[in-house]
Amino acid sequence: MATLIDQGFLDQLLISHDVCTKAQLRSYGGGGYTHITRMIEPALEEAGLTIKEITSLRVDNPARALA
Repeated sequence: MATLIDQGFLDQLLISHDVCTKAQLRSYGGGGYTHITRMIEPALEEAGLTIKEITSLRVDNPARALA
């Protein structure tokens, strides 16, 4: 993700995940609905992404894609 952003693709990237079985819920050992917030966002920050870039990935880009 950081490499793609460095190459200028920030406005074209989306992050998503799916929870479609009981085993994917946190109560059954899966990542749950908050997986991106709990695991992916901190990893992106550790990789050097700014809060503004993460907001683009999580808020701005999806809003544009779904408009």
